[in-house]
Amino acid sequence: MKRLITLLLLAGTMATASAGDNKRTYSTYASDDDQPWQETDYTLPTYPAEADWVGFFVHHTLNNQYFVDAKSVTVPDGQVVRYVVKVVSPSGAVNLSAEGLQCRQKQYRTYAFGDTVNRRWIESMKPVWRAIEHDDLMRRRLHENLCQDNWAPKSPDKAVAMLRKAPWR
Repeated sequence: MKRLITLLLLAGTMATASAGDNKRTYSTYASDDDQPWQETDYTLPTYPAEADWVGFFVHHTLNNQYFVDAKSVTVPDGQVVRYVVKVVSPSGAVNLSAEGLQCRQKQYRTYAFGDTVNRRWIESMKPVWRAIEHDDLMRRRLHENLCQDNWAPKSPDKAVAMLRKAPWR
């Protein structure tokens, strides 16, 4: 009996050791030469005077109205969609911001906020990429509308067309 237990332990040890020899490396999926993504330079668009506002639905519990300026939409490098978004409250207060969505990483960045009195942009003091949080319904909906399957659209025209055809409009 003692001999059987010893043989079983020895066989288990050998099986574990040989399993470690079968490790495979998949070097075709990533390269050591791959550089991390770098955002291209961004110049703020002109303050929207003659904007082409495209409305989009966010959530049935929200009373605000949401719009993207179709003229401001850009897709500079195939990874980021940039746009100007306008939020109008039920009382008529307007908030503008120039933003970007990084589709693959599900992140957003606010470049500037609109000063509706002086009709100018005020650059963000912390223009960093942030994860789209679960309770950020507006940006989650924009990501759903503009980044289908987590890929940025091929062109600004395609992005605007996707926004106009969103099924929940």
